[in-house]
Amino acid sequence: ERGGRRVTAHSPRNIQGRIARSQSVGSCLEIVEVYSTFLDDVHVSSLYNKVADLRRGRKGGGVGREALEHLSELVKLRLPSMNTRSLSTVANACGKMGNFEGWCVDDAVCILGHVRARVNASLGDFTAVDIENVLWAHGKLGIRLHPEELDSWYCRLSETVGDLPVKSVVSLLYTCQRQRYRPPPAVMSALGRAAEALVPEMSLKCLTNVLSSLAHLQSDEMQDSVFAVTASISRELEKSGGRSSMNLRNAANVLWSFAELQYYPPDKVLRLLDGKVLALLQSERGGAFVLNTYLRACHKLARKPHEGILEASLAVISEGFLAGSGRDVLRQTCRLIKSLIMLNFEVPVAYLTSLEKSLVATEGALDHVTVHDSLWAFATSGYSIGGEYESRATRYVEDHAFDGLKRGALCRMIWSMTILRVPLKDSSLLDGIAACLSEDANWVSHSFGLLLWAMRDQGCEVDPAALRRAKAHTSMNWDSMTPTEILYSMDVLSSVDLVDASDGAWLTPALQRARTFVIR
Repeated sequence: ERGGRRVTAHSPRNIQGRIARSQSVGSCLEIVEVYSTFLDDVHVSSLYNKVADLRRGRKGGGVGREALEHLSELVKLRLPSMNTRSLSTVANACGKMGNFEGWCVDDAVCILGHVRARVNASLGDFTAVDIENVLWAHGKLGIRLHPEELDSWYCRLSETVGDLPVKSVVSLLYTCQRQRYRPPPAVMSALGRAAEALVPEMSLKCLTNVLSSLAHLQSDEMQDSVFAVTASISRELEKSGGRSSMNLRNAANVLWSFAELQYYPPDKVLRLLDGKVLALLQSERGGAFVLNTYLRACHKLARKPHEGILEASLAVISEGFLAGSGRDVLRQTCRLIKSLIMLNFEVPVAYLTSLEKSLVATEGALDHVTVHDSLWAFATSGYSIGGEYESRATRYVEDHAFDGLKRGALCRMIWSMTILRVPLKDSSLLDGIAACLSEDANWVSHSFGLLLWAMRDQGCEVDPAALRRAKAHTSMNWDSMTPTEILYSMDVLSSVDLVDASDGAWLTPALQRARTFVIR
């Protein structure tokens, strides 16, 4: 007896209680076997979610595939009759399955497809929390939704987004980032207001995640949210005095987001971030990718980080060389060396020599990123490459110039090779590029001036129409170009009398930007 009512072992409440108390996947699957004829839709969705939680917590208990497949089939069987809340629970479980591999993920993708169809068929029946769960699951499983679907789902969400808790709002913004989706302006405004209102309740981790999403969205409708979040992060960092729970990735993402949003925090905040990163590098192994993100953000903010961070970067580079320099490690090592040089840090010649040897010795080492970054690093550091790497890099650029290389990367590669005195006059590469410039009136890039300068230096004829196109592009985009791109563009254009006093309206601020961008 319970509260005057008779409760049997097979009652829905008793079964739900057993599910909640289960501590292993095996005990959950035992419930399926013992109570199979008494399980309703709520039980099935709860069991599936519980199993996902336990497997994520590594409490699988060595359960066989057959038993897990039986539960998946039961979920699929029940999907048509499930209410929106149960479907939301199932979607949440599917998202957690993204941490696993093989058939388990395939099953989750299949099940989520059924949930997605139900949402599209009866969107008005789903609450904002339900839709947020389904969106989160798609993001975790890497499933891209159609823009029209996202528009309708987010428009529905925006009606009650102000009632959502912090976790849900953070998740919705993150899903936009994962889906590479920009909601309509009205939805942006609603999300922005919701995020801004919840800032006082957000932990530092939540704030850093939201900031990353806001940097991705770059929306005018969310400017107030940006100000509120950045100010709150600055206050939290100052309050903690560098003793926050932030890890290396968090710190790198915060600074990168500041740079993307062109937000310049107080010097004290930057020093605290530097101190946190330096302490983390001394206490744990710093990944080249994360460290590179931090250094690139420093460059975008035109600031030099603490000298200790730069020295620690050399230690990370050394670890990469000692690890045998596999392709992925070598790529990140190239990027890290390039970032150090961009910050006017003098990388010892021994490191550049080791990099060149690794590029030559590692099988299949060359790819777009590695060739681009290594050539740029060698060129801007004044290092002279040997004949073997020169030959390999030249052959790589020739083979991929018109097959996969982005225009900007190609421009910078040709410029770097010219700085390194790699002769290209007898190669068909420059002739092919010249033909593209003549035939394609849309062939343009921020780095166009670097290419035109290199072609001129290599003795290649430059199409006058391409020069005029370079001028038009520079006049409209100088504020997004690097100082190097601006100065080389001006050098080429002035050599053929394509700039004069009538261009002062854009030329003066462009040159001002190029000459005042100093890493401090």
